[in-house]
Amino acid sequence: MGMARYANPNPQDRVFFAYDRALKRLGLPGILIQVHLCMRGPIDVEGLRRTLPAIYRLYPATAARLEQHPITGNPRWRLDVPEPDPRRVVRVHQLAPATQEEFHRRTEELLREPLELTHRPPVQFHIFRGLPKGDIVTVRWPHAFMDVRGSTLLLEDIDELYRKPRPLADLSSLGDERRQDFESLTNVGGLREQWRTLTASRGQREPRPPHDLFLPSEPIRLPLGRIRHTVRLLTPDQTRQTQEASLRVCGFARFGDFVRATALRALHRVMGDRPRAGDTYSTLNLLDHRKRRQRGPVCQNFFSGLPMRVPVALADNRRAVADEFHRQTEQIVASGGIVRHLLTVRTVARLPIAALADAMYLNMRPDGASALPVALGTPPSIQVGFSGASPTASPTFCGATWDEVYGIGIPPPLSGFAVDLNLTGERLHLTATYYETRIPSHTMDALMDDLAASLQDPT
Repeated sequence: MGMARYANPNPQDRVFFAYDRALKRLGLPGILIQVHLCMRGPIDVEGLRRTLPAIYRLYPATAARLEQHPITGNPRWRLDVPEPDPRRVVRVHQLAPATQEEFHRRTEELLREPLELTHRPPVQFHIFRGLPKGDIVTVRWPHAFMDVRGSTLLLEDIDELYRKPRPLADLSSLGDERRQDFESLTNVGGLREQWRTLTASRGQREPRPPHDLFLPSEPIRLPLGRIRHTVRLLTPDQTRQTQEASLRVCGFARFGDFVRATALRALHRVMGDRPRAGDTYSTLNLLDHRKRRQRGPVCQNFFSGLPMRVPVALADNRRAVADEFHRQTEQIVASGGIVRHLLTVRTVARLPIAALADAMYLNMRPDGASALPVALGTPPSIQVGFSGASPTASPTFCGATWDEVYGIGIPPPLSGFAVDLNLTGERLHLTATYYETRIPSHTMDALMDDLAASLQDPT
């Protein structure tokens, strides 16, 4: 009898596994992501199901099952398992009544549903039918399995194999289950040099800055209640206005800074008169570590979240905020901060999953205190995910053309909400998820309306 085969999560994945466990202690479904492809017409469901075995050949981890080591409890993906039944992986739902409101309700219902990973693979599909325009394909996966860029590449490969089928005998693994991309980023110098890099800023970092502002003004109460979401879809013309506004405000190649500065200003405006001199807002600058000409890795998390912090006095001035993000990022790069961050992730990920989850759980409690920094369990004031347009994307998926594509996920309990933007084709899509017990719907609508309008405003 042969030995079992596994795909071991990289350090970033392990951090997400710990965060998943901490969320579940609060009665949440764990850290998962849902991407919605709104199609024109019906997709070929049976064609999608026929394509999945080819995907399982290219990316064996997409057919894996989640296991925990019997001694250490460490998570891992078991590869030598029976191939998933495509009928259980791709499920079809008829909307009744066939309205956008019903789909909205079903989306929030699905967001609260934990992913079953011991008997099903990590990437799962739900097809919602009945709307006049066409099907909506909802793709779900645990964040500990891959990031949003990885999902984009995976969906592109599914559509490519659907349009141009290849014999299974001609396909073999692309090697995601064996890659060591994250580890290679931290293999700089010897152990002594790595230790010096890791401890370079020792003693200079605050566990949690006492004046970081959060939108919710009340302590966390359990249960957290429903996870709500709201969506804003910009037209191609509005998207072009947004890109022109970014050029006017921030200059060339600064779109990410522009988006986060605009989101931070929207947060500041809905805060009202709560901010005081000395208060700060925090967010994350997300860096994708993939090489420009390299598609992979797919089935890994391969990005970093660098903490950014600005005083409230700057919050109304988007150019000043964007420049501050740029200055802080350059400072982090020049001081070796990216490698230091990656080494910190690698070091923290070596802790027992249960101990790391306990530290993260403390960060989510109003009476807790943890030494974990922002980006490693402590949420920023506003979490803004941004995904740019893929240069290799086709506007189709399994026999139909998509009109809109957007993603949502589980928001941090302490900050109470998360904002995500993605540029797909010629359209910018904005979404927010939030806890109804933490933030009123009218407050989140005001923030999102301000954000959507301000993105198009060049002043």
